[in-house]
Amino acid sequence: MFPSYSDTMDLPEDWQQIYTPHTQIDKKWYDNTTHHITKEELINIINSCPKNKAPEFYEFANVQINLDKYEILTNVKEYQNLDIIIYINNTTIYTKTAIVQEFTSSLRYKTIMYEYMIYLTNKILLPKIEYIMQINVIPEDLCDKLLFPIKKLFKHTLSLLSSTRNNIIHNDLFPVLNNLKSLQLQVQLSNVNIMLNNPTLKIIALQNIIHTQYFYWFPVFSNHLTINKSKLPVIKDTYFTKCCKLFASYHISILSNIDTSLGSAKDAIIAYYPDFTTKDISSLQNKRIIFTNQLIFIDKMYLLPYSETKAINHQGTIPL
Repeated sequence: MFPSYSDTMDLPEDWQQIYTPHTQIDKKWYDNTTHHITKEELINIINSCPKNKAPEFYEFANVQINLDKYEILTNVKEYQNLDIIIYINNTTIYTKTAIVQEFTSSLRYKTIMYEYMIYLTNKILLPKIEYIMQINVIPEDLCDKLLFPIKKLFKHTLSLLSSTRNNIIHNDLFPVLNNLKSLQLQVQLSNVNIMLNNPTLKIIALQNIIHTQYFYWFPVFSNHLTINKSKLPVIKDTYFTKCCKLFASYHISILSNIDTSLGSAKDAIIAYYPDFTTKDISSLQNKRIIFTNQLIFIDKMYLLPYSETKAINHQGTIPL
């Protein structure tokens, strides 16, 4: 290693403290560096390692537990109970449906009381769906369709007909199933409230507000009245826009303390004709036409001719 040095004393002082002659090195350690371990040896090493540190923890915490009744989850695929992938930028309909189907199939042929059914649904199934709500908004029609097998099974445990109205199992008179729509409203209100009032997320909140205002093509941030009148689908839009649509269905408006208005809301084209389709809105956006005075004369009696409309607006074809 040091061919120019014949003795340990010839080494630098910092090397003299850590240098060890090769005669004092254990031969088996040296052999391990040159010997390639086989698969069988690796398995033996793994098996010799302690598999479970939980008993030591329970003994330290003075907790009594039946070790034969549990199994620690690992990152091995076949040992995962929640082996359902959630795609952030993709649809989660299949994920939610798979969760409900797995839950329903595991209880369909079991004799259980309705109290146990309530516990399993409210404390196990709905929290799984609630986790997906952190990144996605479930449409109201899908909420009813999603829990239809659970409601049917719950009615069966109560000896009720399948045609029994759902408001019977969603009331405050006695322990019943939690309403997925109400649960989603609470979750989304909490998420949006944090996003809008957190100083760290101020820029993200402003971007979402402007994007939603651009989506509805309204000169001010839309309230629940404007959103409810709009026929634009929000299935493929942003999470914040979907939340605004959800809140509007419950007559809840978001009041921003940031002024993003471009003019008077009463002069907006959407205020006069809210039934624009996505294609119509895209055409207006390309031409940057948002107010009625961009299309009519000053006396507000007639539309501008094609030549004048083309001259004052941006580019693209004239909206139909």
